[in-house]
This record gives sequence, structure tokens and C-alpha cells, in this order.
Amino acid sequence: MTASLPDLSVLRSRMNEKVNFSDEEWRAFVQLLGVKQINKGDHLIKAGDMENHLYWMLKGVVRGYYIKNGEELVAGFGFDYSLSGAYDSFISRQPTSVFVQAVSDVTMVSLHRDHLESLYDRFKNFERYMRLTLEEMLLKKVHHEIAVLGYSAEERLQRLTRDTPQIFQLVPLKYLASYLGMKPETLSRLRAKIRN
Repeated sequence: MTASLPDLSVLRSRMNEKVNFSDEEWRAFVQLLGVKQINKGDHLIKAGDMENHLYWMLKGVVRGYYIKNGEELVAGFGFDYSLSGAYDSFISRQPTSVFVQAVSDVTMVSLHRDHLESLYDRFKNFERYMRLTLEEMLLKKVHHEIAVLGYSAEERLQRLTRDTPQIFQLVPLKYLASYLGMKPETLSRLRAKIRN
């Protein structure tokens, strides 16, 4: 399985920012990984599916969204070296309510739930890594919800521009507008205002 894996040195460096994995721990992790490639526009998972994997993005961008009253509402994005997947299903072991779609061509590595559990049993560092990663993701989610509910459209845009400036080169404006809780034309107008 590991013969087809791409170079994971950057992924290891990023993961080591949270937990310093030993060579033994890293080898055990890598031996359980699979590689997944998705073409732009294709879905990693769709609402109603069961999610049994977590994914570490190596290259590309995905968006997580759900559909309400026929409208796609973007909940978040996954970029290089971030964790991705349908977490609601992965954790609950119930069908997901979200779609995860490739915004660009994507390369990722995947880890099955059973393999993650086996790593938890063998190495405390994996439980610690996942706890720290999920805490960070929860904080980002809470901050985003606060921004959407409590900040003006212009403040939300300024915050996104400050925190993730590269996002405007990676993600179409219609998806960014949905994520920010505004119409695409409002986002275009605000961006033009901020640039002037």
C-alpha cells in the first residue's frame, strides 16, 4: 500500500507541529494510509453516504456544503495539509448530511476508522493529535459562526481576507459568498470597496 504514496514529509512536519511523532509511530501511520485522487467537480462524499475515512489533503481544495431549500450553503473548505471528510458521519456512524466536493483537482491520503482506532490503541500520540486537531477545528467553526451571526458583511470579508488571504486565488467567489453568508454580488461590491 505504501509503494504508491507520494512524499509525505511536509504532512509529517505539519502533524509534528501538534505532536512529535516518533519514527515508529509515523511508520505505523503511513502503512495504513491509502491515496485518493479526485477530479475538480467530483464529490468525495454525498449527503446520505456513510463516511468511514478521514482524509489529509496533500494538494488541492475541497468544499463542504449542505443543501437547504434547494440552495447550496458552504460550511467550510479543506486546503493543503488540512484534515477533511464528513466528520458528522465519521463520528456518529450515521449517514452524512453534507457533501464534500473537489474545487480543484485533489490528492489526499485516507485513513479508515478501524485503522485510526488501532493507532489509538497502540500510540497515545495519535489520540492527542486528533484531540488537538479537532479542538482547533471546533474553534474555527465557532469563530466562523460568531462572524456570520454577529459581524457585518464587510467585517466578515475583512476577517477572511486577514486570516486566509490565499483563499481568493483558490476558491470561486460564489462559494466564498455562500461561506460568508452573502450574495456573490455583495461580495464583489465589498471587495471592490476594500481595494479602493
